[in-house]
Amino acid sequence: MEWVSIKDQQPKEGQNVIAVGTWFGEITGVGETEYMGIGAWNYNRVSIASDTYSADIVEVTHWMPLPSYPEL
Repeated sequence: MEWVSIKDQQPKEGQNVIAVGTWFGEITGVGETEYMGIGAWNYNRVSIASDTYSADIVEVTHWMPLPSYPEL
């Protein structure tokens, strides 16, 4: 899989992706740049949610679709 520049193409709404951008979370506010995480594309950011926190990747620069699950 190759990284896709957000300037060239955006993910589909709700699509789960791996994304690179700036981390923005509940605990510390705006965090480091070039943060990579997995979540759902939500208009112009990737929303990450877990049992303990929620965060977003904003100012996304690149993304790629999640790989397929391995055969079990």
